[in-house]
Amino acid sequence: MRKFLVLIIFVFCLGLFGQTDIVNRNNIIREFTSENQIKGMFEKIQKSKSYADYEITFKVLSTLKLRESDVEYIVKEVQEIAQDSQKESLLNLFLNIDSTDVHLENKFIDLLENDDVEIRIISIKNLSVLKSKKSVPKIRGIVKDYSDFKFNALSYINKNKAKKKLIEASISAKLLGELKDQASIPILLDKFYEMQGSVGLALASMGKIAIKDIIELVRKEIEDSDNDGEARQCLYAVDDPACKPDLLKIYYDKNENVYLRSMVLDMLLSIYRDEDIKKNLQDNYMQLSYTDKLTLISSLGYEENDFSFLKWIIDNEKKISTVTYSMSRLSMIRNQAVVNELEILLKHKNKDVRQNAYFELLKITGKEYEWEK
Repeated sequence: MRKFLVLIIFVFCLGLFGQTDIVNRNNIIREFTSENQIKGMFEKIQKSKSYADYEITFKVLSTLKLRESDVEYIVKEVQEIAQDSQKESLLNLFLNIDSTDVHLENKFIDLLENDDVEIRIISIKNLSVLKSKKSVPKIRGIVKDYSDFKFNALSYINKNKAKKKLIEASISAKLLGELKDQASIPILLDKFYEMQGSVGLALASMGKIAIKDIIELVRKEIEDSDNDGEARQCLYAVDDPACKPDLLKIYYDKNENVYLRSMVLDMLLSIYRDEDIKKNLQDNYMQLSYTDKLTLISSLGYEENDFSFLKWIIDNEKKISTVTYSMSRLSMIRNQAVVNELEILLKHKNKDVRQNAYFELLKITGKEYEWEK
Protein backbone atom coordinates (compact mmCIF):
# COMPACT_ATOMS: atom_id res chain seq x y z
CA MET A 1 0.00 0.00 0.00
CA ARG A 2 2.82 2.36 0.88
CA LYS A 3 4.56 1.82 -2.47
CA PHE A 4 1.28 2.28 -4.32
CA LEU A 5 0.86 5.68 -2.63
CA VAL A 6 4.45 6.55 -3.56
CA LEU A 7 3.63 5.56 -7.14
CA ILE A 8 0.61 7.90 -7.22
CA ILE A 9 2.73 10.79 -5.85
CA PHE A 10 5.44 10.02 -8.39
CA VAL A 11 3.05 10.09 -11.36
CA PHE A 12 1.59 13.36 -10.09
CA CYS A 13 5.12 14.79 -10.09
CA LEU A 14 5.57 13.58 -13.65
CA GLY A 15 2.66 15.79 -14.64
CA LEU A 16 4.37 18.77 -13.01
CA PHE A 17 7.87 18.05 -14.30
CA GLY A 18 7.26 16.78 -17.82
CA GLN A 19 10.85 17.42 -18.91
CA THR A 20 12.22 14.37 -17.00
CA ASP A 21 14.41 12.26 -19.27
CA ILE A 22 12.26 9.43 -20.66
CA VAL A 23 14.87 6.73 -20.01
CA ASN A 24 15.37 7.78 -16.40
CA ARG A 25 11.63 8.05 -15.94
CA ASN A 26 11.12 4.47 -17.15
CA ASN A 27 13.85 3.22 -14.83
CA ILE A 28 12.34 5.01 -11.84
CA ILE A 29 8.85 3.72 -12.62
CA ARG A 30 10.23 0.19 -12.94
CA GLU A 31 11.25 0.32 -9.29
CA PHE A 32 7.59 0.60 -8.34
CA THR A 33 6.20 -1.77 -10.98
CA SER A 34 7.72 -5.20 -10.72
CA GLU A 35 5.65 -8.01 -12.20
CA ASN A 36 3.96 -8.74 -8.84
CA GLN A 37 3.22 -5.08 -8.20
CA ILE A 38 1.56 -4.71 -11.63
CA LYS A 39 -0.59 -7.68 -10.69
CA GLY A 40 -1.31 -6.08 -7.32
CA MET A 41 -2.31 -2.81 -8.97
CA PHE A 42 -4.81 -4.58 -11.21
CA GLU A 43 -6.29 -6.49 -8.32
CA LYS A 44 -6.67 -3.25 -6.36
CA ILE A 45 -8.47 -1.35 -9.14
CA GLN A 46 -10.76 -4.30 -9.81
CA LYS A 47 -11.89 -4.20 -6.20
CA SER A 48 -12.17 -0.43 -5.95
CA LYS A 49 -13.93 0.09 -9.32
CA SER A 50 -12.59 3.63 -9.17
CA TYR A 51 -12.08 5.45 -12.46
CA ALA A 52 -9.26 7.46 -10.88
CA ASP A 53 -7.42 4.23 -9.99
CA TYR A 54 -7.88 2.94 -13.53
CA GLU A 55 -6.60 6.19 -14.99
CA ILE A 56 -3.48 6.37 -12.83
CA THR A 57 -2.65 2.71 -13.53
CA PHE A 58 -2.91 3.08 -17.29
CA LYS A 59 -0.91 6.31 -17.28
CA VAL A 60 1.92 4.57 -15.49
CA LEU A 61 1.84 1.41 -17.59
CA SER A 62 1.69 3.34 -20.89
CA THR A 63 5.12 4.84 -20.10
CA LEU A 64 6.76 1.46 -19.60
CA LYS A 65 8.76 -0.69 -21.96
CA LEU A 66 6.72 -3.85 -21.62
CA ARG A 67 8.36 -7.18 -20.83
CA GLU A 68 7.10 -10.60 -21.87
CA SER A 69 5.76 -11.13 -18.36
CA ASP A 70 3.83 -7.85 -18.62
CA VAL A 71 2.29 -8.96 -21.91
CA GLU A 72 1.33 -12.34 -20.46
CA TYR A 73 -0.35 -10.76 -17.44
CA ILE A 74 -2.23 -8.13 -19.49
CA VAL A 75 -3.47 -10.84 -21.90
CA LYS A 76 -4.65 -12.91 -18.92
CA GLU A 77 -6.55 -9.91 -17.54
CA VAL A 78 -8.12 -9.14 -20.95
CA GLN A 79 -9.43 -12.68 -21.23
CA GLU A 80 -11.04 -12.48 -17.80
CA ILE A 81 -12.71 -9.09 -18.23
CA ALA A 82 -16.27 -9.04 -19.56
CA GLN A 83 -16.75 -5.26 -19.76
CA ASP A 84 -15.71 -3.99 -23.22
CA SER A 85 -14.51 -0.55 -22.04
CA GLN A 86 -12.11 -2.06 -19.47
CA LYS A 87 -10.94 -4.63 -22.02
CA GLU A 88 -10.26 -1.91 -24.58
CA SER A 89 -8.27 0.12 -22.02
CA LEU A 90 -6.05 -2.88 -21.30
CA LEU A 91 -5.50 -3.63 -25.00
CA ASN A 92 -4.55 0.01 -25.57
CA LEU A 93 -1.48 -0.59 -23.39
CA PHE A 94 -0.05 -2.50 -26.36
CA LEU A 95 -0.32 0.56 -28.62
CA ASN A 96 2.85 1.96 -27.05
CA ILE A 97 4.97 -0.70 -28.82
CA ASP A 98 7.64 0.67 -31.17
CA SER A 99 10.31 -0.79 -33.47
CA THR A 100 12.77 -1.16 -30.57
CA ASP A 101 10.56 -3.72 -28.79
CA VAL A 102 12.01 -6.69 -30.72
CA HIS A 103 12.15 -8.71 -27.49
CA LEU A 104 8.35 -9.04 -27.73
CA GLU A 105 8.26 -10.36 -31.32
CA ASN A 106 8.04 -14.05 -30.39
CA LYS A 107 5.39 -13.33 -27.77
CA PHE A 108 3.13 -11.56 -30.27
CA ILE A 109 3.68 -14.36 -32.80
CA ASP A 110 2.53 -16.87 -30.17
CA LEU A 111 -0.54 -14.72 -29.48
CA LEU A 112 -1.68 -15.16 -33.10
CA GLU A 113 -3.09 -18.48 -31.91
CA ASN A 114 -4.98 -16.94 -28.98
CA ASP A 115 -8.73 -17.64 -28.89
CA ASP A 116 -9.56 -13.94 -28.46
CA VAL A 117 -9.74 -12.21 -31.86
CA GLU A 118 -9.05 -8.77 -30.31
CA ILE A 119 -5.78 -10.04 -28.84
CA ARG A 120 -4.86 -11.45 -32.27
CA ILE A 121 -5.67 -8.13 -33.95
CA ILE A 122 -3.51 -6.09 -31.56
CA SER A 123 -0.72 -8.66 -31.98
CA ILE A 124 -0.82 -8.32 -35.78
CA LYS A 125 -0.68 -4.53 -35.46
CA ASN A 126 2.38 -4.78 -33.25
CA LEU A 127 4.06 -7.30 -35.55
CA SER A 128 3.54 -4.72 -38.28
CA VAL A 129 5.30 -2.10 -36.13
CA LEU A 130 8.13 -4.59 -35.58
CA LYS A 131 8.23 -5.44 -39.34
CA SER A 132 8.22 -9.08 -38.30
CA LYS A 133 9.27 -11.44 -41.09
CA LYS A 134 9.22 -14.34 -38.63
CA SER A 135 5.45 -13.94 -38.36
CA VAL A 136 4.84 -14.37 -42.11
CA PRO A 137 3.87 -18.10 -42.12
CA LYS A 138 1.14 -17.55 -39.50
CA ILE A 139 0.00 -14.30 -41.12
CA ARG A 140 -0.37 -16.09 -44.46
CA GLY A 141 -2.47 -18.71 -42.69
CA ILE A 142 -4.89 -16.04 -41.39
CA VAL A 143 -5.35 -14.66 -44.92
CA LYS A 144 -5.82 -18.12 -46.44
CA ASP A 145 -8.40 -19.07 -43.82
CA TYR A 146 -10.63 -16.05 -44.47
CA SER A 147 -13.51 -16.13 -46.93
CA ASP A 148 -16.46 -13.85 -47.58
CA PHE A 149 -18.68 -16.94 -47.38
CA LYS A 150 -17.55 -17.53 -43.77
CA PHE A 151 -17.89 -13.80 -43.05
CA ASN A 152 -21.48 -13.68 -44.32
CA ALA A 153 -22.42 -16.84 -42.43
CA LEU A 154 -20.93 -15.50 -39.19
CA SER A 155 -22.67 -12.14 -39.72
CA TYR A 156 -26.06 -13.82 -39.33
CA ILE A 157 -24.98 -15.12 -35.93
CA ASN A 158 -22.78 -12.32 -34.59
CA LYS A 159 -22.12 -9.21 -36.70
CA ASN A 160 -19.55 -7.80 -34.31
CA LYS A 161 -17.50 -11.00 -34.30
CA ALA A 162 -17.70 -11.22 -38.11
CA LYS A 163 -16.46 -7.64 -38.40
CA LYS A 164 -13.47 -8.40 -36.17
CA LYS A 165 -12.61 -11.48 -38.25
CA LEU A 166 -12.63 -9.26 -41.34
CA ILE A 167 -10.35 -6.74 -39.62
CA GLU A 168 -7.98 -9.52 -38.60
CA ALA A 169 -7.70 -10.83 -42.17
CA SER A 170 -7.44 -7.33 -43.67
CA ILE A 171 -4.58 -6.15 -41.48
CA SER A 172 -2.85 -9.50 -42.05
CA ALA A 173 -3.01 -8.91 -45.82
CA LYS A 174 -1.73 -5.37 -45.24
CA LEU A 175 1.24 -6.71 -43.26
CA LEU A 176 2.18 -9.13 -46.07
CA GLY A 177 2.11 -6.17 -48.45
CA GLU A 178 4.24 -4.00 -46.18
CA LEU A 179 6.82 -6.80 -45.88
CA LYS A 180 6.78 -7.25 -49.70
CA ASP A 181 6.52 -10.99 -49.20
CA GLN A 182 6.63 -12.23 -52.80
CA ALA A 183 5.70 -15.79 -51.86
CA SER A 184 2.38 -14.45 -50.53
CA ILE A 185 1.30 -13.02 -53.89
CA PRO A 186 -0.56 -16.19 -55.04
CA ILE A 187 -2.48 -16.22 -51.74
CA LEU A 188 -3.43 -12.55 -52.12
CA LEU A 189 -4.46 -13.07 -55.74
CA ASP A 190 -6.69 -15.96 -54.68
CA LYS A 191 -8.43 -13.65 -52.16
CA PHE A 192 -8.37 -10.54 -54.36
CA TYR A 193 -12.12 -9.91 -54.57
CA GLU A 194 -12.66 -10.54 -50.86
CA MET A 195 -11.93 -8.47 -47.72
CA GLN A 196 -13.56 -5.33 -49.19
CA GLY A 197 -10.51 -4.06 -51.11
CA SER A 198 -7.84 -4.74 -48.48
CA VAL A 199 -6.03 -7.29 -50.66
CA GLY A 200 -5.76 -4.80 -53.53
CA LEU A 201 -4.05 -2.26 -51.28
CA ALA A 202 -1.71 -4.98 -49.99
CA LEU A 203 -0.69 -5.94 -53.54
CA ALA A 204 -0.30 -2.28 -54.54
CA SER A 205 2.08 -1.68 -51.62
CA MET A 206 4.33 -4.45 -52.98
CA GLY A 207 5.01 -2.32 -56.06
CA LYS A 208 7.44 -3.75 -58.60
CA ILE A 209 7.24 -7.39 -57.46
CA ALA A 210 3.44 -7.46 -57.95
CA ILE A 211 2.92 -5.08 -60.89
CA LYS A 212 2.68 -7.78 -63.60
CA ASP A 213 0.08 -9.71 -61.59
CA ILE A 214 -1.91 -6.52 -60.98
CA ILE A 215 -1.86 -5.65 -64.69
CA GLU A 216 -3.09 -9.14 -65.53
CA LEU A 217 -5.98 -8.66 -63.08
CA VAL A 218 -6.87 -5.39 -64.84
CA ARG A 219 -6.86 -7.11 -68.24
CA LYS A 220 -9.30 -9.73 -66.98
CA GLU A 221 -11.43 -7.09 -65.31
CA ILE A 222 -11.71 -5.05 -68.52
CA GLU A 223 -13.08 -8.15 -70.27
CA ASP A 224 -15.56 -8.82 -67.43
CA SER A 225 -18.30 -6.20 -67.56
CA ASP A 226 -19.77 -7.44 -64.26
CA ASN A 227 -16.68 -6.42 -62.30
CA ASP A 228 -16.71 -3.34 -60.07
CA GLY A 229 -13.21 -2.04 -60.85
CA GLU A 230 -11.20 -3.26 -57.84
CA ALA A 231 -8.24 -4.26 -60.03
CA ARG A 232 -8.18 -0.82 -61.63
CA GLN A 233 -8.24 0.82 -58.20
CA CYS A 234 -5.39 -1.47 -57.17
CA LEU A 235 -3.32 -0.43 -60.20
CA TYR A 236 -3.88 3.26 -59.49
CA ALA A 237 -2.73 2.68 -55.88
CA VAL A 238 0.71 1.44 -57.02
CA ASP A 239 3.29 4.15 -56.31
CA ASP A 240 6.69 2.60 -56.98
CA PRO A 241 9.06 4.34 -59.45
CA ALA A 242 10.55 0.92 -60.23
CA CYS A 243 7.27 0.08 -62.03
CA LYS A 244 7.75 2.77 -64.71
CA PRO A 245 9.48 0.46 -67.28
CA ASP A 246 6.54 -1.99 -67.07
CA LEU A 247 4.05 0.83 -67.53
CA LEU A 248 5.95 2.41 -70.42
CA LYS A 249 6.13 -0.96 -72.19
CA ILE A 250 2.34 -1.24 -72.03
CA TYR A 251 1.75 2.30 -73.24
CA TYR A 252 4.05 2.01 -76.26
CA ASP A 253 2.57 -1.36 -77.28
CA LYS A 254 -0.01 -0.34 -79.90
CA ASN A 255 -1.55 -3.83 -79.79
CA GLU A 256 -2.33 -3.47 -76.09
CA ASN A 257 -5.88 -2.87 -74.84
CA VAL A 258 -6.82 0.78 -75.44
CA TYR A 259 -8.42 1.20 -72.03
CA LEU A 260 -5.38 -0.26 -70.24
CA ARG A 261 -3.01 1.97 -72.24
CA SER A 262 -5.08 4.99 -71.24
CA MET A 263 -4.95 4.02 -67.55
CA VAL A 264 -1.19 3.50 -67.70
CA LEU A 265 -0.65 6.83 -69.44
CA ASP A 266 -2.73 8.56 -66.78
CA MET A 267 -0.53 6.98 -64.07
CA LEU A 268 2.70 8.00 -65.82
CA LEU A 269 1.54 11.59 -66.11
CA SER A 270 -0.45 12.12 -62.91
CA ILE A 271 1.19 9.80 -60.36
CA TYR A 272 4.77 9.44 -61.58
CA ARG A 273 4.98 12.90 -63.22
CA ASP A 274 7.13 11.50 -66.03
CA GLU A 275 8.45 14.61 -67.79
CA ASP A 276 9.98 12.66 -70.69
CA ILE A 277 6.71 11.08 -71.77
CA LYS A 278 4.91 14.37 -71.19
CA LYS A 279 7.28 16.18 -73.55
CA ASN A 280 7.04 13.35 -76.10
CA LEU A 281 3.25 13.62 -76.09
CA GLN A 282 3.34 17.37 -76.43
CA ASP A 283 5.74 17.16 -79.37
CA ASN A 284 3.47 14.64 -81.11
CA TYR A 285 0.13 16.00 -79.95
CA MET A 286 -1.57 16.04 -83.36
CA GLN A 287 -0.81 12.34 -83.90
CA LEU A 288 -2.34 11.29 -80.55
CA SER A 289 -5.65 9.49 -80.23
CA TYR A 290 -8.58 11.40 -78.77
CA THR A 291 -8.27 9.41 -75.50
CA ASP A 292 -4.55 10.12 -75.18
CA LYS A 293 -5.13 13.81 -75.84
CA LEU A 294 -7.64 14.01 -72.98
CA THR A 295 -5.34 12.05 -70.67
CA LEU A 296 -2.48 14.43 -71.44
CA ILE A 297 -4.65 17.50 -70.92
CA SER A 298 -5.92 16.18 -67.59
CA SER A 299 -2.32 16.16 -66.33
CA LEU A 300 -1.91 19.89 -67.12
CA GLY A 301 -2.97 22.97 -65.18
CA TYR A 302 -1.09 22.23 -61.97
CA GLU A 303 1.84 24.50 -62.81
CA GLU A 304 2.14 27.94 -64.37
CA ASN A 305 4.48 26.66 -67.08
CA ASP A 306 1.57 24.56 -68.44
CA PHE A 307 0.01 27.81 -69.68
CA SER A 308 1.82 27.96 -73.02
CA PHE A 309 0.98 24.43 -74.13
CA LEU A 310 -2.66 24.66 -73.04
CA LYS A 311 -2.96 27.92 -74.98
CA TRP A 312 -1.41 26.20 -78.00
CA ILE A 313 -4.00 23.38 -77.78
CA ILE A 314 -6.85 25.90 -77.54
CA ASP A 315 -5.54 27.75 -80.60
CA ASN A 316 -4.85 24.66 -82.73
CA GLU A 317 -7.26 21.90 -81.67
CA LYS A 318 -10.19 21.30 -84.05
CA LYS A 319 -12.44 19.35 -81.69
CA ILE A 320 -14.46 21.85 -79.65
CA SER A 321 -15.01 19.53 -76.64
CA THR A 322 -11.23 19.18 -76.36
CA VAL A 323 -10.83 22.97 -76.58
CA THR A 324 -13.34 23.60 -73.77
CA TYR A 325 -11.74 20.92 -71.60
CA SER A 326 -8.36 22.58 -72.15
CA MET A 327 -9.91 25.88 -71.08
CA SER A 328 -11.10 24.34 -67.80
CA ARG A 329 -7.57 23.07 -67.13
CA LEU A 330 -6.11 26.45 -68.09
CA SER A 331 -8.35 28.23 -65.58
CA MET A 332 -6.83 26.15 -62.76
CA ILE A 333 -3.64 28.24 -63.07
CA ARG A 334 -5.57 31.39 -62.09
CA ASN A 335 -3.17 34.18 -62.96
CA GLN A 336 -3.56 37.35 -65.00
CA ALA A 337 -2.28 35.72 -68.20
CA VAL A 338 -5.12 33.18 -67.93
CA VAL A 339 -7.69 35.94 -67.38
CA ASN A 340 -6.38 37.79 -70.44
CA GLU A 341 -6.57 34.65 -72.58
CA LEU A 342 -10.13 33.85 -71.46
CA GLU A 343 -11.21 37.45 -72.17
CA ILE A 344 -9.96 37.00 -75.75
CA LEU A 345 -11.88 33.73 -76.04
CA LEU A 346 -15.12 35.56 -75.16
CA LYS A 347 -14.99 36.66 -78.83
CA HIS A 348 -14.27 33.21 -80.27
CA LYS A 349 -16.28 32.22 -83.35
CA ASN A 350 -17.71 29.16 -81.56
CA LYS A 351 -20.55 29.74 -79.08
CA ASP A 352 -19.54 26.86 -76.78
CA VAL A 353 -16.04 28.30 -76.44
CA ARG A 354 -17.45 31.80 -75.71
CA GLN A 355 -19.83 30.40 -73.10
CA ASN A 356 -17.10 28.33 -71.45
CA ALA A 357 -14.82 31.41 -71.32
CA TYR A 358 -17.63 33.31 -69.56
CA PHE A 359 -18.07 30.66 -66.86
CA GLU A 360 -14.34 30.17 -66.30
CA LEU A 361 -13.87 33.94 -65.89
CA LEU A 362 -16.78 34.04 -63.46
CA LYS A 363 -15.10 31.32 -61.35
CA ILE A 364 -11.74 33.11 -61.34
CA THR A 365 -12.75 36.77 -60.99
CA GLY A 366 -16.32 36.64 -59.65
CA LYS A 367 -17.22 39.14 -62.38
CA GLU A 368 -19.95 38.70 -65.02
CA TYR A 369 -18.58 39.46 -68.48
CA GLU A 370 -20.58 40.42 -71.54
CA TRP A 371 -20.47 37.82 -74.27
CA GLU A 372 -22.30 37.19 -77.53
CA LYS A 373 -24.89 34.50 -76.98
